Amino acid sequence: MRHRARPNSVARAGHYARAAALVIILLASLVARPAGAQRAARPTAREVLRRLGLPDTARLVILHADDAAISPGTDRVTIAALRARQISSSSIIATTPYLDAFVAALPKDTTFDLGVHLTITSETDAMRWAPVAPRGRVGSLLDDAGLLRLGGTDEARPAEIERELDAQLARVRATGVRLSHLDSHQGALLYHGAERFAALRRVAKRACLPIPIPETFLRKFPYLAEALDDGQLPLADLMSIDPSVAPADWEAYYIGLFEGMRPGVTLLLVHLDEDTPEERHLFRDHREYDAAWRARDAALVRSGALREMARWHGIQVITWAEFARAASMCPAGR
Repeated sequence: MRHRARPNSVARAGHYARAAALVIILLASLVARPAGAQRAARPTAREVLRRLGLPDTARLVILHADDAAISPGTDRVTIAALRARQISSSSIIATTPYLDAFVAALPKDTTFDLGVHLTITSETDAMRWAPVAPRGRVGSLLDDAGLLRLGGTDEARPAEIERELDAQLARVRATGVRLSHLDSHQGALLYHGAERFAALRRVAKRACLPIPIPETFLRKFPYLAEALDDGQLPLADLMSIDPSVAPADWEAYYIGLFEGMRPGVTLLLVHLDEDTPEERHLFRDHREYDAAWRARDAALVRSGALREMARWHGIQVITWAEFARAASMCPAGR
């Protein structure tokens, strides 16, 4: 006579079988899951404050001068502002003919907070720049004259972008300048697609240097957040004056920027120059960001007004190097 299992035995057997199947499915999913999929929660701008030992309501700002080495006038004003601590940071373009002169003019007895303004585009027809890497190895970045294209191009290959960025970083490092960060000229590496940004991300990761990742930009450019998995940290925001602002409203506009700063670290970009015939000639192709526009920024910086605005609003001025202390991008001691 065939033995018949009791109903409760059948129920228990079914329960065990289903439990075993769930365990197998779970284990299989863990094995199949790509490396890094179980990442820790990405840091926020308020988490940066916690790591810096500050309350989560604190507001900090990096007063940053873009475009060092773009022209002789910019270099003079930028170095003067760095020496007077009217700005807290600047970044250097490696593709221009003024790089060596800028570095030579830096006071040798003082260390400044400097980065590389990584560049894959020429500025204007009047400011055409050659790549630092051999032309034959970065051809997709170049026009028929062998110069970096105006406005860049969708044809630029990520591997060649990365090669050029590495060459620019090496060129600036060879001058002896100690670097605190990397950023992107004309936003060409940040706001023009995930592939370009991935090239910047890889270079920054190898160099153990921070790059700008503003939290306020993540909705529009969600791929920027991927760099947070490398140990990069988010800025609260990135701000600069709108080119449409009338000269008479310059100071009021900046006051509004300071009033609107969020908790965390904000990167405030300024562009410095002299409004001289030489500089007007160099920037003659700019309809908005010309020498006069840059000279208005320089006048406000030179007066100390930006630091005063920060003080009035209870905002602490810091450097990129101080911001990077909260990061964990690199092995200890590197």
